[in-house]
Parts: sequence; C-alpha cells; structure tokens
Amino acid sequence: MGERWRNNRNSDNAWFKGGTGRGSGRPPDSQIKMNSTKHEVPTKIKTNTSKQEVPTKFKEASANMQASIQKHVSNYESSSEEEDLEEAQILDSVTGNYIGQGNMSLGKTREFLEQSFQSGAAICLVCIASVKRVQPIWSCGTCFTAFHLPCIQRWASSTIYQQTESSDPTVGDLPVRVKSFKKIEWCCPKCRCSYKQENVPNKYECFCGKVRDPEFQPWLIPHSCGATCDKALKPDCGHRCLLLCHPGSCPPCPKMINMLCNCKQSDPKPVRCSVHNWSCTKTCNKILTCNLHKCEEKCHPGECEPCPKTSLQTCQCKKFTVQRPCADSEWRCDTVCGKPFACGFHKCEEICHVSVCGDCPFTGLQKCPCGAVHKEVTCPNEVTSCGGTCDKLLLCGEHMCPNKCHKGQCPQCLKLVDKTCRCRLHVKQLPCHKQYLCETKCKIMKECGRHACNKKCCDGECPPCDKVCGKTLQCKKHKCPNTCHTGLCYPCPLTAKVTCRCNGTYYSVPCGVERNTKPPKCMQNCKLPFTCDHIKENLHKCHFGACPPCKQKCGKTLPCGHKCSILCHNAVPVLLPLPKPAGPWEVQAPKIEIRTLPCLPCKVPVTRPCLGGHENGEFPCSEARVTSCGRQCGRPLKCTNHTCSRDCHSVQPSANDEVFTDCENCSLLCRFSRPEGCKHPCTKPCHPPPCDKCQQFLKKQCHCGLTELYIRCCLLTDSDESVKSETLSCKQQCSRMLGCGHRCSFICHSGECSKDCSKKTRVFCACRRIKKEMPCDVVRQNEVNIPCDEICKEKKLQQLNAKKEEEDKKRLEEDEKNQKELEEFERKFGKKRSRGHRTKDIAQKNNVSFWAKYKYIVMAFAVVVVSSIIVYVNI
Repeated sequence: MGERWRNNRNSDNAWFKGGTGRGSGRPPDSQIKMNSTKHEVPTKIKTNTSKQEVPTKFKEASANMQASIQKHVSNYESSSEEEDLEEAQILDSVTGNYIGQGNMSLGKTREFLEQSFQSGAAICLVCIASVKRVQPIWSCGTCFTAFHLPCIQRWASSTIYQQTESSDPTVGDLPVRVKSFKKIEWCCPKCRCSYKQENVPNKYECFCGKVRDPEFQPWLIPHSCGATCDKALKPDCGHRCLLLCHPGSCPPCPKMINMLCNCKQSDPKPVRCSVHNWSCTKTCNKILTCNLHKCEEKCHPGECEPCPKTSLQTCQCKKFTVQRPCADSEWRCDTVCGKPFACGFHKCEEICHVSVCGDCPFTGLQKCPCGAVHKEVTCPNEVTSCGGTCDKLLLCGEHMCPNKCHKGQCPQCLKLVDKTCRCRLHVKQLPCHKQYLCETKCKIMKECGRHACNKKCCDGECPPCDKVCGKTLQCKKHKCPNTCHTGLCYPCPLTAKVTCRCNGTYYSVPCGVERNTKPPKCMQNCKLPFTCDHIKENLHKCHFGACPPCKQKCGKTLPCGHKCSILCHNAVPVLLPLPKPAGPWEVQAPKIEIRTLPCLPCKVPVTRPCLGGHENGEFPCSEARVTSCGRQCGRPLKCTNHTCSRDCHSVQPSANDEVFTDCENCSLLCRFSRPEGCKHPCTKPCHPPPCDKCQQFLKKQCHCGLTELYIRCCLLTDSDESVKSETLSCKQQCSRMLGCGHRCSFICHSGECSKDCSKKTRVFCACRRIKKEMPCDVVRQNEVNIPCDEICKEKKLQQLNAKKEEEDKKRLEEDEKNQKELEEFERKFGKKRSRGHRTKDIAQKNNVSFWAKYKYIVMAFAVVVVSSIIVYVNI
C-alpha cells in the first residue's frame, strides 16, 4: 500500500499539491538551506519553441483540463438518485428483540439507524462525498463514522508514510539530532482514535464483522448482514446485543436483574442490567471516617463523602484546641515544641509533635562544620571551626570549597572555566556557576517542515511548532485551526446545517457538502403567510416553491349573517384591460393583477314567518320579506284558556311575554277541571288558573265507623294524607277488635290497628296444672314458658305407669287369645305332640314374643343411629 502511494503521490493533485513537507513534492526548507551553501548558481535554460507548437500545447492543456473536469463530474452522484427504503418496517425488525425486553430507549443508536436511511446523510470526511448504499465502507470503532474503504486506506497510508519519513535523523552541516523511537500509528479522521499500523482496513465487512462484502438488500439496513449483532455490551455485564447488525454503538443492556440498592438497606428489586446502581432514597447512616457522625445523604453509590461537620480538635502538642473540619482529625500547630532537653541548656526546636523529644543533639561526639575533626562535647560547650580548609564539593560538582571551615552553606563556585554554549558553537571563559547562552538562533526546520526553530542557543531538541497551520481545508471555506503539521490536514471539524424551507427540520453534514446535499423532508406545517383567512383548512407540509392555491369556500360573514359559499376570492388573478396599441407593430403582453373580489349577494334560501307566525315562506336571503297568511290568529288570550279568532295580524307581547295585547278579550265561563274527588263546578267567569278552593260541606264517616262528620270539600281534595287522616278521626277510642280478641286501645285512626296488646291473659304449664297472668303481646310472641314443678312430674309419671300397665294387660290378653287359637288349630288338624315338643314350643313362643315385644324399638333406634352417622359424614 505504501509503494502504491509513493508511485501516485505526485499525480494526485487533490491530496498533495497543498503540502509543504517531504510527501508534498517540495523539499523542506532545511534541504534548501543546505543546498544553498554549495554556492551553486542556477542557470537559465533556453527553449526553442516554435509558433506551430503553441496551439498544440494549448489543445493538450485544454484536453487535460476537460478530462479532469469529467473525472470530478463522473465521481459526483446526487444522493437523490437512491430510492427511499421502508424505514418503519426495517426499524421494527432490527429493534424487535430489544423492544421486547421492555420499554427501553435506544439513545444514540437510534440516531445512527435513522441516519442510515436518509439518502445522502452519510458523508465521507476524507473525500467530502456522500456514502452510497452499495459502496464498500469502513466504520470507526470509537465514533462509528463511516468512510469509503479506498479513502480510509489512502488516509492511513499517507499518515504512516509521513511518520516514517519524519522519524529519519537529520544530517548536514548542523549537529546530528537522533530522535527517540516513536510507535507509528494512524488515526481516525474524525475522533483521532489511534490504530496500529497493521490494522489498516483491507476488506469490506458488515457492522458486526460476521459477513465480508455484504450485498445491499432493500429490506435491511445498508451495509448490514441482517443477522443478530451479538457483540458484548459495554460496560461488560455478560449479556450481548439483541439488535440486528446495525451502525453505531450498541444500546444499553435491557435485561432485568435483581440488585441491592447502594446502601444495602432495602431488599433487592428487579432493575435494568445497564443500571447497576439504584437508590432507595433512605438515609445512608454509614459511620464516616471520623468515627463520630453518620452519613446523612440519601442512598448513594461509592464511598461516603468526608464528614461535613466540625468538631473541637487538639493539636499534637496539646497546646491549642480549635474548631476544625471533623474529617481532618490530625493536625499540627505552628508552635515550636520548646521543651528543654535533659542537658538543661538547649530546647527542642521541632514543630508540634507527639513523640518524645529525645536526647540533646549538641551533646556527645560532635564534628566540626567541615567534618574533619571529631570531638566529645558536653553542654553548654559547642564545637567550633577547626581552622582548616572546608574542602566540600560545591554545587557545580567539579570543584571544592576553598574557604576555611565554616558553618552554613558553601558559596557558589567562582573559578573561571571555559564554557561551551548549549548549541556547541561558541566557547567563553566564565565563572563555573554561570551558564553560557549565545545569541545564535537555531535554523533547523521543525517537524512541520515549514518554519525554522529560531530558538537562541538551541540544544538540538527543537520544540514543536506552535503556529497555526492556516491551510485552506477541503471545504474551501475555513482554514486549518491546528498547529503547523506535516502531511494532510484533518477534515474541517465544523458542520453545516441542511435545512428545509422553514428551518424547522435539519441535519448536520460536514462543512462543504451542504450545497450538494438533498434537503430533509420536513413534517412540520408550512410557515409562509397565507393569502386568505383559511389557515387551518390550507395547512400543508413545508415545501419549496409557491404554496398551492386555496380551494376552500370563502366563508366570510355577509351583512345578513350567512357565510359566503363561493370559492375563496381573496387573491384572484385578474386580467387587466390593455390600452389601445399605437399600431399593429406594438405587441403588448397581458397584465395580471392579484385582487380581492367582493362577495356576491346572498342567495341562501331563508324562511320568513307571516305576521302572525303561522307559516314560513322561502325567499333568497337578499330578497326576504314578511306578509300575512290570512289564517285565524289562534294566540292565547288573557284568560290563557282560549285563543284569538281574528285573522292573521301583527301582535305585540306584553311584559310577561305570554299574553298579546292586540288580540280580543274572552267572554266564556270557567271550564277548568276540579281536583280529584270534587264534583262542584267553579262559579267564576273564565279566568287564568288556578280556581279557588271548594268550600262546600261533605258528609263522611270516621275511620272506626262510629260517627258521621261534616267536612269542607277542600280539606279532603286539596290536603295531604296526614291532614285528611286527622280530619276523618272522631277523637274517640277505636271500636275495632284485635286478632287476640281484645278491643283496640288507640283513638280513632286510619289504617289497620296496631298488633300490640297490653291486656292480661292466662298462661298454663305443659300439664295445665299451673297458671299465671301475662301481657297479651308477650304471650302471642311465644316468649312465656312456665315449667312444670315436681308435682307435675309425679302426676305425669303416674299417668305413664298406668298407661304402661294397661298396655301390658292388653298384650297378655292378646297372647292368650293367640295361644287358644293355636291349640284349637292343632287339635283339629295336627297330631298330638309329646311333652318335650310342647316345652320346646313354649320356649319358641317366649322367644318370639320377646322379638315381637322389642322389634319396633330396636328398628327405630337403628334408624336414628344411621341417620346421625350420615349427617356427621356430610358435615
């Protein structure tokens, strides 16, 4: 790839004519300077060009220019040539598995998906041309921007070549500057993400990398293989992407997992795998590092913040107590310790500390300042100078201190030595501690290859160029804002908006391609001012060009109140009359003027009532009139019971809007119906309702039927039930009998008598021996139970015994009768039996008589036991 680039680097004008480095076809400035030192004088070359060769060269140049133009024209294809895809269906198929996991947002992934369907939206930043759906591409793994595969290969080869050339050492008359080893890499033109040299793309793959050279399918995303992405999600949670092969980054993991909250106080709950941390909104309550307070923040991830409170803290030497932040518990004041040593002459000079001060540093074996003499000293004595030469190595690292043994630091080295400047071009005698810098400027070209170093007395490590590049970028609008560099400039980092007419819808494209990009489809309403009032009816989508003419009805309110029904005439083109031409040679173009035409007279059929309002006639609205129909008036008179018999006439209503003053007066009698039950007519002439109450007397019996009462008719027909009941009462005791046989104790009343009776009645025990008097109500409710006493029980027992004796007597008589009948039967028909047989028969008779005696009792007892068992089992 590098060799092919080197062979074609001089022919590709779009890439290298603007460069100034080694790869641009122009030698660097340092090389020009080195060649100029050889004192070579350029010679003028004479050419013998005949006049006949000039047209030929002109034609060749024209042909080359036309070929170059055709090359650029053939490479340009309008993005509008690509057909629109079924965006909704494809998006549903791609995101089906992901949306099925729950209501999750796809985030930035959806932007890449929607952009992939827009024809011309994807732009290659290298060649500034649209990326077609059938062209091989390479997608960056960091910013996911798509580039043409040949363009990114050429970009990577150019970058690698520039770095390889710039890594060679500079040779010449100047000192050799050997550069450190630098790893050669290339980067993405947009996000500047670095890639290794061996990662230069050499094949066209789908977005997920499973299929090589994927074919374009109209039911799939362009450059996609249609299979499941299956990439590991980031951050790594163990799950994989569920979308089909797609551009852009994978969306967050939609799986549901059980996770504890940040403070581990609440029970785990199911959350999205992409949301590892969730807050239960409880107070954290963890012990902070101060071991005094608890965290008062809500449930949060990570470690707790330092304690925000303050507390009284003592320094290490225990001299000061200050209110300080609780999180910083250990501090030292600025006070010198000052505690006396054991010698009693010196004090500790350390700053506030905790440990013991220790022994006096001035007692024991001590050295002189230069370290040549050792001497045992006791306080308060001190070691003085030994009088010899100091002879310590000075800061220059080459010479010794010539002064006498002294305390403190040694002075700077003042010995005169020959100093070489940093650029190693000049030598000068200076004190040893001084550095020699000459005034010579470095003329080595910087890495950009365009500017010299110009640093005074440079040591060969020239700093990188800090000037702005300033080259015109491929967008032809802006200049490179980066620092001066070699090789190609990065694409223009700015973006331009391609908008619809109303600027409501847009998408951003790289700067320089907005003129050749198809405007987006705007789904907003057109914002151009309407020529008429039908704004809602003429709502239409944003568009380019003139708005369509209004096809709605005018709808203006006419003086009569109706709406104009003809087509809108607010902006109607009207052909103006032309003046008379001066002659047949004068041809005048027709003149059209946009005018607002007036509305026509209202032709809406309307109904107009007659004078009396009996019938309605239809007339055009502009010609409507009111006439008389000739019918009888028929309006209600003042009595409100009869109607006017005059012919149709105009009337004026009175104040109550119910009676008309122009109608005739009524002369008939009242004919209103009386209340229910009243048979007396009203004696007044015809009048408005209601009639007066009837005051005649009626003969009625009371509720109990004992007395006849004389009552006014209105009290029985116009009163409510309570008043009627009170009026028909004779105010005496009710004569009706109750169900128990006693007379009702209440005053004469309507309806049934009360069933409550308080009179006394006799009540007996079960054997009717004991009797008591009780209220009738209590007896009828069966709430009285008089138990029998011991005498009653004895009488009952005597009756049972007598009854039993009587039953036994009857049974014996029956047995004797049966025995007699048996003996009579044997005597007549049977043989005589022995005495033993008769004994046996008597025994059988006794047995049979026992069963006959108790068989019914046994059977009844068995039935009761079986029924009890069945009831228990069912329960």
